[in-house]
Amino acid sequence: MNVIIMVHANINRTTYDKIFAILFIVFASCSNSLQAQDFKATIDRLRDGYEKSEKLHIIMKIQAFPDSISTTPFYQETANIKKDGVNYLYQIGNTEMLMNSKYMVVVDRSSREIICNKRDVNAETQFFGKDPIKVNMDSMISVYSVPKYMGRKNNIDHFRVFQKKGAIKQIDMMVNVDENVLQSIAYSYKDGQFVKIAFEVFNKQPEFKADTFNENIYMVFVKGKLKPGPAFQQYNIQEVNN
Repeated sequence: MNVIIMVHANINRTTYDKIFAILFIVFASCSNSLQAQDFKATIDRLRDGYEKSEKLHIIMKIQAFPDSISTTPFYQETANIKKDGVNYLYQIGNTEMLMNSKYMVVVDRSSREIICNKRDVNAETQFFGKDPIKVNMDSMISVYSVPKYMGRKNNIDHFRVFQKKGAIKQIDMMVNVDENVLQSIAYSYKDGQFVKIAFEVFNKQPEFKADTFNENIYMVFVKGKLKPGPAFQQYNIQEVNN
């Protein structure tokens, strides 16, 4: 299903960048309007806080509904994302992905499989550059319309944008004015489906356990041979070489 594919595709190492990419694309296409300038100022504050955060902990509740008035989702999941420098840990449903300075490890709990690969942080930096959200930005700007400011309630600013092409009709973004963080993003699809992503946690100063990003939770080497970690003894494990 397109909704689930979209959600899973966007929750990975560049989740934070993609969130802000969506917002920057919106105001970049209409920087001459007053509303766009207000929106730009808001996003500048959000991104400034994001860029200065070496650590992040985000918990997103994802719900998909057949339409915008339904109260019972036909799909729901919680995504838990942790970042500490170049280290990332992403958990959603039965899938976990760890990226630290040495490895990328993907765990599928439903199929009991672990796939690991060596990670080259320097190569990633050279490929994405210091600002990965600017990659291919020009080709994406035309997709979104002028942002519309819908108002403020309980210190929550509401912005709405429309997508000119594609499956999504409009995107509604709620921004917490006091904390300068996203509170929720809602996608209204042209076929009537409605997806809401609520940011239940958006912590810019989290404290993580010492082993949070340790690959040995999932994989260990015994006499030079790759084995599953202690809690994953019944899993199949495979190393993928670049």
